Amino acid sequence: MTDGPWNRLRTLFDQLHAMNPPERAAFLDRELLGEPELRAELEKLLSDSASAAGFLEERKASASGSTVGPYRLIEPLGEGGFGVVYLAEQLRPIRRRVALKLIKPGMDTKQVIARFKAEQQALALMDHPGIAQVFDAGETEAGRPYFAMEYVPGVAITTFCDREKLRLDERLKVFLQVCDAIQHAHQKGVIHRDIKPSNVLVSRRDGAVSLKVIDFGIIKATGEGLLAERTMTREGTVLGTVGYMSPEQIGAIDAPVDTRSDIYSLGVVLYELLSGSLPFDIARLRRVAWSEALRMMREEEPTPFLVNAARIGTGEIAERRSTDSRSLLRELKGELDWIALRALEKEPDRRYGSASELAADVRRYLADQPVLAAAPSTMYRLRKYARRHRVGVGAAALVLLAIVGGAIAAGIGFRRAVRAESVARQEAESSRQVADFLVGLFHAPSPDRSKGQILGARELLDEGTHRIESDLKGDPRVRARLLGAMGDSYLNLESFEEGLRLTRASLVASESVRPLDELLIARHLDKLANAFSMTGQTDSIPGIVDRAISLLQAHSGGDPDLLASCLYRKAKWWMQRGDLAPADSVLSAAIGIAESQPAPNPSRLNRLYSTRATIAHMRFELDVAERYFLRALQYTESAGEPSRSIAIHRRLAGLYVDRGESAKGLEHAVHAVALARKLYSPDHDGVADALGGQAQVLNSLKRDAEAISVQEEAVAILKAKGRRTEHLAYELQFLASLYRAAGRFDLAVARAEESCAVHRETLGPDHLRTGGAMAELARCYASAGRKPAADASFRAAIGVFDRIGEASVYLSQTLKDYADLCRDDGRFVPAERLYARAEAALDSTQAGLRPFFAQALIGRAGLRSLQGLHAQAETLMATGFRMKQGDSPPDDVGLIDAHLAWAEVRLRGGDRAAAIAHIRRAARCGAKLADVAKYPALARLRTRPDYPFATSP
Repeated sequence: MTDGPWNRLRTLFDQLHAMNPPERAAFLDRELLGEPELRAELEKLLSDSASAAGFLEERKASASGSTVGPYRLIEPLGEGGFGVVYLAEQLRPIRRRVALKLIKPGMDTKQVIARFKAEQQALALMDHPGIAQVFDAGETEAGRPYFAMEYVPGVAITTFCDREKLRLDERLKVFLQVCDAIQHAHQKGVIHRDIKPSNVLVSRRDGAVSLKVIDFGIIKATGEGLLAERTMTREGTVLGTVGYMSPEQIGAIDAPVDTRSDIYSLGVVLYELLSGSLPFDIARLRRVAWSEALRMMREEEPTPFLVNAARIGTGEIAERRSTDSRSLLRELKGELDWIALRALEKEPDRRYGSASELAADVRRYLADQPVLAAAPSTMYRLRKYARRHRVGVGAAALVLLAIVGGAIAAGIGFRRAVRAESVARQEAESSRQVADFLVGLFHAPSPDRSKGQILGARELLDEGTHRIESDLKGDPRVRARLLGAMGDSYLNLESFEEGLRLTRASLVASESVRPLDELLIARHLDKLANAFSMTGQTDSIPGIVDRAISLLQAHSGGDPDLLASCLYRKAKWWMQRGDLAPADSVLSAAIGIAESQPAPNPSRLNRLYSTRATIAHMRFELDVAERYFLRALQYTESAGEPSRSIAIHRRLAGLYVDRGESAKGLEHAVHAVALARKLYSPDHDGVADALGGQAQVLNSLKRDAEAISVQEEAVAILKAKGRRTEHLAYELQFLASLYRAAGRFDLAVARAEESCAVHRETLGPDHLRTGGAMAELARCYASAGRKPAADASFRAAIGVFDRIGEASVYLSQTLKDYADLCRDDGRFVPAERLYARAEAALDSTQAGLRPFFAQALIGRAGLRSLQGLHAQAETLMATGFRMKQGDSPPDDVGLIDAHLAWAEVRLRGGDRAAAIAHIRRAARCGAKLADVAKYPALARLRTRPDYPFATSP
């Protein structure tokens, strides 16, 4: 058979294989009219395939016990057009399960055998955890070749992700493993040419995702001498699966099939993983004539995510991605769409150059960095359209340019000039009146009003407010600006009632300006949203911000910086509700708008980056959070806002504690406190915030008495205000945890109960922080011996986290602590279930989450030791300790509890010397006798002469 007919054989076979006989006949009559040789070859292959299928059906019942070489067949795992894969057991020289690939009867043509042997050799060359390993190769007694490879007990990548209901970010992390495996193959000189979901098998092993790329049966060598057989790699041969093949692979465009063809297939898999469908109408592609299929692949562009989602619906698809339709559409819009569409470019030169380059862009997206892919420009789309419709586009363009070009330009220029002159005149007059007012305000007040005293800031504000409200009755534009400025000033001085009143009045004044000024109203709506945020009255914020955004979008000129501010208000509201995904999405859009301005506003960017850093920290994406906090700090310095600098240093301190770098965190905490005491009065909330950060770091360093003293000062400042705020609730919760760690259980319970009450009042019952406060209350109850109350509070906290669905770390910690309580109380069955849930709630591949995953493993190790399963306990303990330690030094203070827990496990296993060794290691990390006392079983070791602590408490 010549290259021309063979060029279509595999694709036609795949299409016909799924059809019934009448459909096949009609298809062959249409497609192969006048090509009797190709039709005869195809019909023979179909007949042989049917015979092979019958053979397989017969073998299913008798496969068990049948042997091929040293392998006993167990059952068929799957089949393709030319081969079948069995689950088999290797009998010698070692026993193990393998996947044995065997050519079907009747399929052993020269070309198929060559391709089969090429797959053996290619797989043998590769050594990558994401590619199935070849163990052995041989021939059956009938001369049919086989090879045995690593058995992969997984399912197709799309099936796995849907079954596990993985979020988009989790799916992207799985996809990165595929890219890494394909990159390895390319580096070995091998092109896969049949990348599709069923050739990427995924499963979970020990809680982690395990992935293998299989079926290199139609590989192509990129380097001379790699493979002895070359017939399977002839240029022009169509090999692959319709829907996943690149345009050059299917013959739609004239370009070589190289590694970039695999990039296209990876793009299709990525598209399907994210959106739940293929980028083309596959049913139509298989239904139309071959020439039309080639035209579609050559000319029709992949459907953008949002267009495709609107066509197929997103309800069930969103559910399989653990989200809702709106959130899914929001996440798919933009950068993810750009990445997929770049991989799916028709022209190979426009795709990513390698699998590693595609993976790098995905990693940039996950790290919230700018991606290399970009939205196709309007000019690019026009060029593509013009290329398909050259004659019509050329004629229309000439006529259109001749008729309307000059008129449009003249009209637009005239209108812009008139509008600009009017706006400039209004702004100049308003600025003059504002300046006159301020000059009058700061001119020495009359003795009658000041009584000869120098006015302070508050008195000066009161004087200005009186003048505005009594004397300034003219231009509402000027009145709005001045009232807004006064409102801001009162809010900054924590005079919230007066600040909110004046901000509302400024909005009323802006709405009375005629003609209507949408930008002015939007600006004062933004101010009012900020005032509500500062006063804790957050329920009204969404409506206010949405109205401002609507006005900005309706305005012809717009105000990008103001739009970024409004988006920031909305994102912060989402974050305060505990809805982190929409908050992060909105912030991403706001940052893009703010940074695109000719002169970016550093104050605005500071707030945007610091808030996005806080969200990343709440998700324990610690490296991302650090990068954003440091970026925000740069903008703070250029904006000259020391108050923002204090807040960021305080949050960096907490971040470094969570990352195991407490010494670095203490530097930031001390700096924040020094700045706060310098900038604020002693009773200001900013001082309390900075002190709270310092207490957190001191606690991580086991400087318990200092931590309690500093935290008590912070709480006292906040309580003296007489206001029950979210800030007070958080600091009360942390103080409760400090009392609990110090063994002062009555105080711990009292502060935790107070914290829960304030959290419910300020944030509502179903909020991330409310759930965290309830979990801390449960821990305090448990430490105080009040087990029924602890049970109830743990269950209530878990219920909150389950309902809000954005609490992986908080949920896991709560489940683990509840499991510890059940374990120590002898309730092993619920403890086992809770530990399993705690582990399942976390992605252990994420660096920031590994210490929390480790805690669940360590807790379960304790359960196994109590059950007498000491070998399992040791394995779990070793794994958990290794994850907990990470890159920390061996004497890190954060390892104290892990060493003591391991000492308890060793003691229950009968190894007292090893238990003492772990207590000694805990002591080198800074453990005190009070720390050891938390592990009652270790009390039996106190009488030993090698016990590292004094025997008296």
